[in-house]
Amino acid sequence: MATTGESLAEKFEKTNNEILSKVESLSDAQWGRTSSEGWPVGVTVHHIAESYAGLAGLVQTIATGGQVPQLTMEMINQGNAEHAVRAAGATKAETVQKLRDAGAATSTMLRGLTDEQCAKTGMMPIAGFGEMSAAQAAEALLVGHGAGHFEGVKSAVA
Repeated sequence: MATTGESLAEKFEKTNNEILSKVESLSDAQWGRTSSEGWPVGVTVHHIAESYAGLAGLVQTIATGGQVPQLTMEMINQGNAEHAVRAAGATKAETVQKLRDAGAATSTMLRGLTDEQCAKTGMMPIAGFGEMSAAQAAEALLVGHGAGHFEGVKSAVA
């Protein structure tokens, strides 16, 4: 029987692999189209990849009994805007590599979580999430965040 961490890693990998498969097939014109976030597709995909490390850190913080830092939507929006500027020139090749590398590190982290760690809860002071288990945070932040942005990418390139 798979551990909770293993199950979470498999869900995360499924989403990341879907993103990778689609991104690798995009033309240059599709890469530059505007996603539902208002960013070019390439910036949106780069955002997904770059977010993995920080979001994985939040999950680990809950899993190890730490306190998640207070984050407001204003802070998140400011960070996203700064990222959009930084990632404006990111190539498809470097973004794909970032998805692979950050995805592998995130999968490893999830697989390393024990069932006890996945069950630990903590306050997630982001956009009103409230108290969550580490497993719930992984589902919402690592699987759900990427999948949500990926929907915007798919719509833009359809």
